Amino acid sequence: MNWKSVLASLAVFALLLVGTTQAGLLWTGGGDGVSVYQEANWQDTGTLLPPPAGSVDPNVAVNDTLIVNGGTPGGPAGAGNSSNHLVLGNSGAIEMTAGTFRLGAGAGIRRGTIDISGGALLAQFLADGFSGGTTNGPQTTLGGTGAITLYGGGTPINHGATIDFTSAAAQLNLLAETPAAFLSEHLGKIKVNSAPAADGINLSVVTDGGAGSIVTALIPAATLTWTGGGDGTSFEDGDNWSGASYPPGGTVPYNALVGHHIVNAPGTTIDANPPARIDIYGGSLRIQDGTVAVPNNKGITSTSAGAGNFGGEVIEVLGGELKSQWLQGVAVTLGGDGVITVNGGGSPIPGNTTIDLTSFDAEFRYNNRAPVAFGDHVGQFTVNGDPAVVGVNVQVTAFNGALGSVVTAIPEPSTLVLLLLGAVGTLIARRSGTRY
Repeated sequence: MNWKSVLASLAVFALLLVGTTQAGLLWTGGGDGVSVYQEANWQDTGTLLPPPAGSVDPNVAVNDTLIVNGGTPGGPAGAGNSSNHLVLGNSGAIEMTAGTFRLGAGAGIRRGTIDISGGALLAQFLADGFSGGTTNGPQTTLGGTGAITLYGGGTPINHGATIDFTSAAAQLNLLAETPAAFLSEHLGKIKVNSAPAADGINLSVVTDGGAGSIVTALIPAATLTWTGGGDGTSFEDGDNWSGASYPPGGTVPYNALVGHHIVNAPGTTIDANPPARIDIYGGSLRIQDGTVAVPNNKGITSTSAGAGNFGGEVIEVLGGELKSQWLQGVAVTLGGDGVITVNGGGSPIPGNTTIDLTSFDAEFRYNNRAPVAFGDHVGQFTVNGDPAVVGVNVQVTAFNGALGSVVTAIPEPSTLVLLLLGAVGTLIARRSGTRY
């Protein structure tokens, strides 16, 4: 048998198989940078060339997967966005991880499947209506930090269209549907992790302050414990955490930390190096031992705080150390022998951050703010829930030479007396040989 001939034939056969698979069209913006229906703005993931003319036309079935990982297909708001419908054929789909995909007023998306894990998709409606169809509206999965905005009133989710929420950080915005209208017309079209949506149980529907609604999923955050079973050091390696939220080989989404993450890893330094920052969205971080280190110039933020609101997301450091450039919009409990070190100068804990010291051994360290500057932040500190008062229940001393400062709780006089009495009692017992 001529094995070379066999291998050559197999190679040709493999190429033929590849050629029959569904192509994907990746948004590059290589044409005018904005037009959805200009093929030069897309790249065939197989040939790495723009697709042939007619591949992406308005009101004509598109049978490729349109992949958007960034950019602005459709252009910015008010920039002549296309008013033509985007029709997805039987094998057509949209996959988004980032960017903004915008159709103009009156332009909807018909048929196909949509998977959004990040970025924003804006259109008039999700429906069928293609060639008279009334049952094949888009089947949509909305997860991660993805967002969908629908301009239309009446029935903007229609003709068998469904939306399945898979993340509490995802959001559906209906600009012309009040909460009451949404609940009466669309609730049955919504799922949460494939289960039917129920208002107030696994779905939240609130007014947007005008004529519309904001819809989010109520998904309990999973508890995830550090095991170091992946690479042993990377915060984003999902294999380093136990729990079902991160499948094998998955990654921790720095832009939407929704689970309760627990670290009890003596002697371990965990590198948390996000592209820009860690956004906690309804989740928490608890350090009992070990070090979680966020590099200089990167910090931890409450996603809710991005709009100037206090999101209530929680950080607990009860042992070990947390290092970060800043902490924004989070409620911090610092107890045990835990240490928090912030490297930023200026205002590394903005006014919507709170720090509650629950132990006399815990330390909050500023690497680049001298003790004299602590007055800017004293109102954000409490000691076991009571307002911090320098010299009464907190003290501020120099740290990192003359550059920094360290904040610790000090016992109140009554507590100090009890500690002294305990020490005296122990000393007497030792001298007399009495055992208690």
